[in-house]
Amino acid sequence: MKHFIHLTLAALLGTWLWTGSSCKSSSENGKTTTNADSSAVAALDTPPRMKLTPTNGNQYTVETQAFSLVFPAEPRHQIDTLMLAKGVKAQSHAYLLDLGSQIFALIYIDYPGKPQPQQIIEEAKAGILSSFYGEPVIRKDSSFEWQGHPAIELTAGSTKDGLFLHYRLLAVGPRLYQIAISSTDDFLEEDYVQDFFNHFQLKK
Repeated sequence: MKHFIHLTLAALLGTWLWTGSSCKSSSENGKTTTNADSSAVAALDTPPRMKLTPTNGNQYTVETQAFSLVFPAEPRHQIDTLMLAKGVKAQSHAYLLDLGSQIFALIYIDYPGKPQPQQIIEEAKAGILSSFYGEPVIRKDSSFEWQGHPAIELTAGSTKDGLFLHYRLLAVGPRLYQIAISSTDDFLEEDYVQDFFNHFQLKK
C-alpha cells in the first residue's frame, strides 16, 4: 500500500505548495477517511456528472462532460476536499485502479481564481518529486503543448523507495489533470505507459 499512499500524496502536494493548504481525504463510499490536518473541511457533497462504462473485456471508460479516459479495469472514485488560502475550498477527484504492483490514476483539481497554468504544472511536478524519501532517478522530464495546453511528462523512480512513477501533467485553464501509473517493481515500458496516457481525451 506504500506506493498507493505516495501516489495520492504526490497528486495533492502540488496544491499544497501553491497555497499552503491542508487536506481531508475521503473515499466515495465513505468508509475510509484520512486527515492531514484537523482544520480541513468535509468533502463537498456534489460530485461531477460522471459515467463509468464497461468498454472492451475488462476495460472501463470514465467519462464526464469535460474528458474521458479508458482504464484497464474498473477504477475507484475518490474525492478530496482541500482548504486553500483564505478559507477557499477546492476539490480533487481521483479515479484509481489498484492492480497490486501497479496503480493507474487520473486525478484532477480545479483551482480557484485565475492561476497560471504553467505554474500549476511546475508546482505539481515539484510535489511529485518531493514524495520520494531520497533523490529519485529521473528518466524523463519534458515540457510540451498538448492540444494547445501546457503539459509535462515526468518519469521518476527509486529502488530504495520501491516507487516508480510515470506522470503526464496537463493544465487546462484553472484545472490540473494528472494521469499516472505507479509501479513498485521497476520503470514500465514506454509504449505501455503511452497507451494509457493516449486514451485520455478532452471534449470540446
